[in-house]
Amino acid sequence: MKKNTLLTSLVPLWVYPLTTLALTGFVRLITNPNGKARYGSISDESHPLVKIRKYLHFILTGNDGDAFCPFVRLIERKNAYFVRLHSGALTRTMLNESVLDLENAFHALSNCVGKGESVTDPTTVVVGFLDKNVSSEEGLALMEEIHAAHRPVLLAKGFMIAYMHPLHPTGRISDGGTGEFGTEPIFVCDVPLFVLRKIHEKDLKFMRTENEKELYQRIFPSKLQKCPYHNK
Repeated sequence: MKKNTLLTSLVPLWVYPLTTLALTGFVRLITNPNGKARYGSISDESHPLVKIRKYLHFILTGNDGDAFCPFVRLIERKNAYFVRLHSGALTRTMLNESVLDLENAFHALSNCVGKGESVTDPTTVVVGFLDKNVSSEEGLALMEEIHAAHRPVLLAKGFMIAYMHPLHPTGRISDGGTGEFGTEPIFVCDVPLFVLRKIHEKDLKFMRTENEKELYQRIFPSKLQKCPYHNK
């Protein structure tokens, strides 16, 4: 198994609180501590932020050290996870507003906004939901509904959005366009999450429909043409 040199211990969790008034409640996970930043620590393993950190670390290590997502090593290296915990009651309005908050937070936090798609932006904003009803089957169904409604709109803007949930069906990642599905449980997290970041050229395997592939091609016109699965 490959050794993770970015973070050798998950507890305590290091966080850097953001003081920007418009982003009250967001913290930056310090996944690559360099000794220069001021940050606090959380040692309680039951804390939602620690659970979220463990999930993100799982995505990094994957199977035998191979990351489930090809983009996470850059995110970890750049300390680019920004997380907010939401304790409000489960409603459709709450989930819709949370997605909008993530997009606004991204624009406020990213150092790459306006630099074009050729610049790889590691900024990843996350909202974790603490209401116990979100972890129910009802919560899963509502998260699926809100995610499905926002995904095409955000893709058109160059964003990827994902949802993680304790009851999330596993294997929802396509294997590169063959129409089959894998079995990696990359969307199962103890804390229900919405995660938003900029689309990356390696995200082709996450494009599940012809419309999504067309949106991808508009952003990365040379990539889809070179993919053998989409030249048929």
